[in-house]
Amino acid sequence: MDIIIVVCLMLAGIFFFLLEIFFFPGISIAGVAGGVFVAGSVCYAFIEISPMAGFIALLIGLIILGFSIWYFFRSKTIDRISLHSEIDSKIEPLQNITIQKGDKGIAISRLAPIGTIEINGNRVEAKTISDFIDQGTTVEVTAVEFNTIIVRSI
Repeated sequence: MDIIIVVCLMLAGIFFFLLEIFFFPGISIAGVAGGVFVAGSVCYAFIEISPMAGFIALLIGLIILGFSIWYFFRSKTIDRISLHSEIDSKIEPLQNITIQKGDKGIAISRLAPIGTIEINGNRVEAKTISDFIDQGTTVEVTAVEFNTIIVRSI
């Protein structure tokens, strides 16, 4: 009867560990429950059966857990439950906005070193390389690099 209890506790612990690893990653109740069940199984085997039975239970538990993880990775189970779509879109913040070097605008927020400016009737994010620029200060565009507008105060 003691062996059945050890086996049942060990299988429950391994089950909860597999849930933790493959379905609820992070430290969650499943991982804690798995640890408690496995520790309970090994402790029960050490105390109620013999120290040799405890070591055997620990060794067999580790082997079964390792085999189970290997089997999950080899089987198509992970492929069936994993996400296969890719994100291939990108955001163009300056799309349909014409801003050139030398354009003037006003700082809507403090640029420390990044903030919002209004230029040519559009609110965009801008960056200053030198000093911070306070809100309400007139700014001039010194460069436009891909998605970054670099300004200086006037």
